[in-house]
Amino acid sequence: YDYMVLAGTQGLQNHRKKDRMFEVAEQLKLPIILLAEGGGGRPGDTDGAGIAGLDCLAFQLYAALS
Repeated sequence: YDYMVLAGTQGLQNHRKKDRMFEVAEQLKLPIILLAEGGGGRPGDTDGAGIAGLDCLAFQLYAALS
């Protein structure tokens, strides 16, 4: 997450991209090193229709790779 873009907050679309990256890494047996710093969730994110944005699998997929 880039602090210069909306203070490094996490948007739903970014979580979808990360979900895809983890799925591809699992399929191709690729290693992943994640160095991240961010401002947390993004209030008022309009990328998705979910209420709480809890439908992203990024953290579950990342844990499954270890």
